[in-house]
Amino acid sequence: MKKLLVITFFAFVFAVVATPADAAVTIRRNGAGSWNKVWMKKWVKTEKEQNNFAHVGNNVMVKTNSGENEAEENTDGNGGGVIIDPGNATSNITINNTANEGITIGPDECDCVCQQADPEVTIARNGANSHNWVSLSSHCINEQEQNNKAIVHNDVVVKTNSGKNEAEENTGGPVTVNSGNANSTVTITNTANTNISM
Repeated sequence: MKKLLVITFFAFVFAVVATPADAAVTIRRNGAGSWNKVWMKKWVKTEKEQNNFAHVGNNVMVKTNSGENEAEENTDGNGGGVIIDPGNATSNITINNTANEGITIGPDECDCVCQQADPEVTIARNGANSHNWVSLSSHCINEQEQNNKAIVHNDVVVKTNSGKNEAEENTGGPVTVNSGNANSTVTITNTANTNISM
């Protein structure tokens, strides 16, 4: 039995956190009539890419033989006869191939930051007629990509024989030829390109 298995696996994880989750905004003690503006963005991006390639080849050749037995030109003075009983010829072939099981675990880095509370904002002790403006935005992007390619070849040749038994020119008793059963079972299971995102 020959089996070829080639699997290539590539995983890429990229995370960007632009603003610390515990950042705070404070507008305090500015003069009268002042204009105070703050823009804050919390940006979290997680990218996960998984590429799998598998080439699996199975070449199986099985030959089972209990036949081709010969009993010729026998003389039995006691009358016992000639018996050919070769038994059964059985072959069981099982092939299980599993390739490219892609499992991507959820982006803990992204979820952890995005689920935290917004930064604390404090506006206090500013002068009269001051204008204070705060803009907060949060972006959490999770991108997952899985690419699988599998090439599977299963070549199975099975030959099972319990026949071609010969009994010729025998004297002195009965001639019995029993050919056994010839049974072949081939089971092939191919599982490929399974993607699971958790």
